[in-house]
Amino acid sequence: QKWWKKVFYKIFMLAVVNAWIIFTQRQRRKISLIQFILPLAESMIAEGIKHKKLTTRQCGGRPAKRSRTERLNIGDHLPIEQPSGRRCVLCTSQNKETRTK
Repeated sequence: QKWWKKVFYKIFMLAVVNAWIIFTQRQRRKISLIQFILPLAESMIAEGIKHKKLTTRQCGGRPAKRSRTERLNIGDHLPIEQPSGRRCVLCTSQNKETRTK
């Protein structure tokens, strides 16, 4: 994990705890931190999903002839043996089967 993710998480949790403290002082009722975090997390997830649906865009170009699942579900996906290396320009012009590594 990158260091900046840990720093972001710590700062984010600090902001959540501060919001919880302010909420409990203003509402004058006892609510645990977990009970405060769960609806907050659910609403953030819902907002993220809503935003993702709005920003999803289709790429331009010609539409595919077959559906995505149909295109990706072909055979056993086993590797096939192919000649290794590339053909040399000189050897290709002389009709030799020499290949580079």
